[in-house]
Amino acid sequence: MEQITDPGGKSYFVMPRMVGVDAARQAVLLTYILNAGTGYGRPGTRTDFPETPYNGAEVLRIRARQRANRWSYAAVPAIRNTGGAVATTPNGLLMVLGGNRVHGSFSHRGGTMWGDLFLVNTRGIAEPARGLREIIESGRLGHG
Repeated sequence: MEQITDPGGKSYFVMPRMVGVDAARQAVLLTYILNAGTGYGRPGTRTDFPETPYNGAEVLRIRARQRANRWSYAAVPAIRNTGGAVATTPNGLLMVLGGNRVHGSFSHRGGTMWGDLFLVNTRGIAEPARGLREIIESGRLGHG
């Protein structure tokens, strides 16, 4: 998998085209573990929500959420096979860009969460993997 780093130094991984459901689920959990948490709520920063501590209980919570949202992971091969790009995130989720019109119809405003999938709302992306890379590396959704 291709590793992409955001401006804060956190790692994301782009799923290969022929990724399986179990491999996608495992990669998401391992990305969270590799990043040792999300970095959200560091001392001295203002946040909307309290920090979620990085610990074994949080890993178990993510695994339970993955089981509840297993249909999210079943969608990954279809998204990849219709031209979409999918990346694991430091938060223990999947970020999706592109795919077919059906996938695009599920995304609104900046993006929409469906289970463990965050579908970025962009239209007409010729190269979704490149677009995903640009979003992650810049830390911004769009130009500017």
